[in-house]
Amino acid sequence: MAKDEYDEKADVWGLGVLTYELAYGRVPFPIWSQSDMIKIVKDPVYFPSWTNVSEKMQNLIKTMLNKDPSRRLSLNEILSSPLLNENVGPRTNIRSEI
Repeated sequence: MAKDEYDEKADVWGLGVLTYELAYGRVPFPIWSQSDMIKIVKDPVYFPSWTNVSEKMQNLIKTMLNKDPSRRLSLNEILSSPLLNENVGPRTNIRSEI
């Protein structure tokens, strides 16, 4: 990625990778060779069925790992996500905590 093409959506991708790894204990796209890099572009995100990760969390991760940067959530949209705010508590606004 050229320097002038980098924006917050690349950060959202990285956050999505980290969130996936925290939720599932592994990376979403294991890369063992250069040919595996192509799979990141082609293959959808796979969610293991053996965990108790909620559908809301999976949907949030999917939007952060969307292959099309224009379809990824912004950082503000992530912070405003009901999933995050409903789990923080009734008196706390997650945006004011950061």
